[in-house]
Amino acid sequence: MGENTIELTYLGPGDEEDMIATVVRPENVVFLVDIAAPERMFYTSLGGDNVEGWYQQILTAEALDFDIFVPGHGRVGNHDDLTNVRLYMEELRADVLKGLQAGKSPNQLVEELTYPDRSHWQQYDAWGPSNVRGMAQHLTNSGTVEQ
Repeated sequence: MGENTIELTYLGPGDEEDMIATVVRPENVVFLVDIAAPERMFYTSLGGDNVEGWYQQILTAEALDFDIFVPGHGRVGNHDDLTNVRLYMEELRADVLKGLQAGKSPNQLVEELTYPDRSHWQQYDAWGPSNVRGMAQHLTNSGTVEQ
């Protein structure tokens, strides 16, 4: 399109089955809808989504060459912002798994797991507890943790 190139990358199944990253060159702007947003908690309880696939979608997008990250919701960010979202998902998964393996209930984990370094993220208070519950549900439903 004129002097611009638009690259489309299918992200695979995960949050949704039809997610595509769109990178506009030479500006190196990526448009990602719903898989991540800079400094914003994941939407509520992760919706019973394919969380492992969602994680892979983030990794696929993170491997793209871009400087500016434009999400479907929230503020514009950069490549490091996407990395920080991935790190949050990894930390959330590890913390919830450890707690469940120790015999804690999702409600106990909601009380214990706080992420003060992310307390400034959008929807921290509203969606943070639901993120913990959603990850606990995912890990239980996927058989990663036995009930």
